[in-house]
Amino acid sequence: MKKDNVLEKAQQAANYLLDISSKTSKFSDIYLILGNDFFNHDTYYNQTTKGTPQDSEGDYGNSFYDALTFCTQIINNFVTKGYKVHVFSPKGNHDASKSQFLQAALKKIYETASTVTINFSTKDRQYFTVGEVSFMVTHGDNIKYQKLPTIFAVENPYSWTNKFKVVLTGHTHRKGEISFISTDEDLGIDIKICPSLSKTDKWHYENGYIGNKRRAVAFLYSKDLGELATFNSISI
Repeated sequence: MKKDNVLEKAQQAANYLLDISSKTSKFSDIYLILGNDFFNHDTYYNQTTKGTPQDSEGDYGNSFYDALTFCTQIINNFVTKGYKVHVFSPKGNHDASKSQFLQAALKKIYETASTVTINFSTKDRQYFTVGEVSFMVTHGDNIKYQKLPTIFAVENPYSWTNKFKVVLTGHTHRKGEISFISTDEDLGIDIKICPSLSKTDKWHYENGYIGNKRRAVAFLYSKDLGELATFNSISI
């Protein structure tokens, strides 16, 4: 049986998304969101951060090396094509420690790069703003989606007055979208539940979380006009 190389397919997905989005509009910056259970396990014994056993391919050290290699290849490819790259990597509930090791490694690798910014943070929720669009990136495992708009406003009050506010999350391993619109349309906030490229493991199979389309997604934003388009990679 042929091995399901998720990292290889993820690289293909990233290249595909860049190709189709760049044909739609010209842009100079890419905000690359990693993390969100980038690693399925967090310990040497193939366990999550809280000790839940996992089905994982590869050992602890090699999986980290493969992930770091994948990330640098993706980043370097974007830079070679002339883009500035900003990397965010919110920790997940599976890999709270290992994902931070990855952030630290990337931070060191690109510390002198003028076209790459690694946003090294241990916080569950990370924020950035581009023009009139403010973003929160979070794994989303600890907080109900309905609370996120309030948390956004409290933690990031200076950007709350921006015209567009977006939360990018991915804990549920499915694709979806929720919109919170206040009485003033300009104070709306979109919560985007991003899909996953990971295949179904034993736990998801036994609990009936099967059949989800494995794909990556890219969002095209204008700093003045907000979201312009959404692109999906080919399902695998």
